[in-house]
Amino acid sequence: MTGTLTATGFIGNLTGNADSATTAIKDGNGNTITNTYIPFGGTTISNPNTSSFSLTNGITGNYLIFTNSGTTSGVGKGVGGVNGANDAWVIRGYQTASNAGALELAVGDDGNEGIYVRQYYGSTYYLPFMNKAGTDSGITYRELILMEPNTGNTKVQVTTASTSKTTGALTVAGGVGVAGNIHANSFSVNDKVDLVWNEDTSSIDFVFN
Repeated sequence: MTGTLTATGFIGNLTGNADSATTAIKDGNGNTITNTYIPFGGTTISNPNTSSFSLTNGITGNYLIFTNSGTTSGVGKGVGGVNGANDAWVIRGYQTASNAGALELAVGDDGNEGIYVRQYYGSTYYLPFMNKAGTDSGITYRELILMEPNTGNTKVQVTTASTSKTTGALTVAGGVGVAGNIHANSFSVNDKVDLVWNEDTSSIDFVFN
């Protein structure tokens, strides 16, 4: 619009001038989101197809870019926050030395923090703003507990049955090394011989397929 705006009342905030006024976008705490929060523009990448390239913080295309974190062991850059009142979470890239980079997905406080990988299905899920997480989302999902709270155990929650070496909730293309005990209802050897525990005789039955 052009000219003078006259109104008896207005709720909100305007930025710019009367010719290009827009409502200010605020975060959950009521703070106006500006370049202080996410540095739009100014991102540069030189020679991205070479083994050595430089960049600056910001957003380019669909990517949030961080500058090189250097070669000092343990120093990293990423995103993180606080949840559960006093628990921390972070996704960051770091290095242990030159040419020894790594990605860390972590939570921390007193060991009661879990890390979950989920696949929501059967409904619309507008990640990450429109639905709550986990059971509070009201949406069906498949789940891998990457680190269980209190124990740090990894659990595959999917219940797909295994009928061969290439089926089941967890399949491994290579070998598997286990230092401790293995507990199972039955074992199949090369899909030809099954070792099944017989409760009646308290012994192992060999079943040839």
